[in-house]
Amino acid sequence: GNEPSGLRAVLGWLREGATPATDVVVWIASVEAALGPPFFAHRALPGHRDLNRCFGAAAGAAIDAGDGDAPNRSPEHALAAEALARLRAARPELLVDLHNNTGHNPAYAVGPAADAAHRAVAALFGRYFVRSDLALGALVEATDPHFPSVTIECGRAGSAEADAAARAGLDRLLADAAIPPCPTGALELLVDPVRVEVRPDVTLAIGDGPVAGAGFTMSADVDRHNFQRLEAGVPIGWVGASGAWPLLARGAAGEDRARDWFELRDGRVATRRPLVPIMMTTNPSIARSDCLFYIVRPA
Repeated sequence: GNEPSGLRAVLGWLREGATPATDVVVWIASVEAALGPPFFAHRALPGHRDLNRCFGAAAGAAIDAGDGDAPNRSPEHALAAEALARLRAARPELLVDLHNNTGHNPAYAVGPAADAAHRAVAALFGRYFVRSDLALGALVEATDPHFPSVTIECGRAGSAEADAAARAGLDRLLADAAIPPCPTGALELLVDPVRVEVRPDVTLAIGDGPVAGAGFTMSADVDRHNFQRLEAGVPIGWVGASGAWPLLARGAAGEDRARDWFELRDGRVATRRPLVPIMMTTNPSIARSDCLFYIVRPA
């Protein structure tokens, strides 16, 4: 898709002719989306689903039932089911899913669990680990019950720093037959993510001030706050002229608690209480199709 750091890391490693310490299975996903002009510009092609939202319960249940074609509501669901079947048949010791995002973020790990095995993998790539109980249909949600699975968000797509983080972590991952334990204090654990979205009926804009006609204008430099603790009263954008409430904020339970986290102050949307945002994006397409950002808390 539009997240090339993992692909570049794998290709660079292969071109050097290195020998991994263990057998390795590599899956390059969303190739058609990546090839859509201009290259690496589409998370999914128009009219298609985001593949990393198609690994839900239906895909896993189809594999357990021996029916890889059951979740055939879209080609992406069918591909997800086939990929799960092949990965589970390979019986790997672990799975690492390399990604990028569109905001200014350091490299960090996300996983359904934060035990020693997950932390050891995460420490190869960065200093943050987000333990997530959200059900988004991501690959690691479907594979983690069978083998430790971790998503690595390598950083901003297209940046040299993100490519370097992906390659350095991959080199460390493939260099040893046994992954060394995570050193004490090497990771900062963040938990209980809350997904913040724009309400479906609200128009979204990105700008340095309120954009005429937009129901919510996200501040153009808001992603500088990623992984920072924000105190109460920090503005993140502007509400539209109607004053209609613009946000949704849902945790694992699915209940909208946006008004617990944010408030309106003189036409601006501001934090109601301290929070730590991650994956803040200023890409309006991603913000609309996926989400604005996540809120996490230190463990």
